[in-house]
Amino acid sequence: LTKTFIMYRAYLSYKSLTKYLDKLLRAELLMKDGSKYHLTDKGKVFLKIYKEYCKALKELEKEYESLEKTKQKLKEMLSKNKFPI
Repeated sequence: LTKTFIMYRAYLSYKSLTKYLDKLLRAELLMKDGSKYHLTDKGKVFLKIYKEYCKALKELEKEYESLEKTKQKLKEMLSKNKFPI
């Protein structure tokens, strides 16, 4: 991909894009070939693991929301004295 394509697709300013591309190049997640940027093998592995992480995080967030709803229901039941202690 070219800098311009990445910049517009990621909604980044040129200054921000340059900073991030530099970091990705130094981390060897990207390589530059002329005016184009490509993922390295290391970058592909990183992206795969990151996607798995995001998926697991979403699942945890759903579980957390479910637990919070259950917690709230229990609090409501106790506050209404439906279950005397």
